[in-house]
Amino acid sequence: MRDYRDSILGMYAYLAACLNEAREDLRDLAPSAPAPDLWPRFMGWPPTRRRRYF
Repeated sequence: MRDYRDSILGMYAYLAACLNEAREDLRDLAPSAPAPDLWPRFMGWPPTRRRRYF
């Protein structure tokens, strides 16, 4: 997260790309298996606002 401390939007873009890649990898590994919900794992944990600590 240190790399994205000044760009929350950049972090979300990176995580979205990772999410898409993970979905493609899972689809390639097991095309007939139901797709798991990956959204919380990739996009559910980052802060929505930059927190400032004094």
